[in-house]
Amino acid sequence: MITTKDANARRVNEGANCTRKSVDVIDSWESFKYCILVYAEQIEKGAKRNVKFRYITDKPKKGETAPNIFQAWEKKGWVEIRYIPSPPPTSIRIEDNKQATLCIAPTARHSLEAPSLFSDNPCLVATLQNYFEILWSRAAEDNKKLPKKATIKSERESYLLPLQ
Repeated sequence: MITTKDANARRVNEGANCTRKSVDVIDSWESFKYCILVYAEQIEKGAKRNVKFRYITDKPKKGETAPNIFQAWEKKGWVEIRYIPSPPPTSIRIEDNKQATLCIAPTARHSLEAPSLFSDNPCLVATLQNYFEILWSRAAEDNKKLPKKATIKSERESYLLPLQ
């Protein structure tokens, strides 16, 4: 199902209240900062249900850090974040390894402002979860450990190759 901006925000809200185990997100830095603040209440409610949140985002601009509330959640062990050298080609959100939302508007400023493909198809969700796990295993835990400039042939390849 393809959702509009309003339907996408509603669906993410509903999913946030039903999630039991995990939420895995790939998002651009700009969208990540915005979404963390918009969904702070849902994230806190999920964390109290022992939902684990993992985020992959691109390297922030020099001097930028995650919102203070996110840093507090990190200290509590509610969330984890890892970094990739360049912005991801789209935003992905996977809930409980059972349903996924894939932003279908490239370069959307905020993933919540764009139409998205929502699916609970096990094959599609498994493919997106595998992509997330590959990226997670290759992403840096500290954005300062990322190379200043990717030494990989193309930006597209950077998502599947280990960071150098």
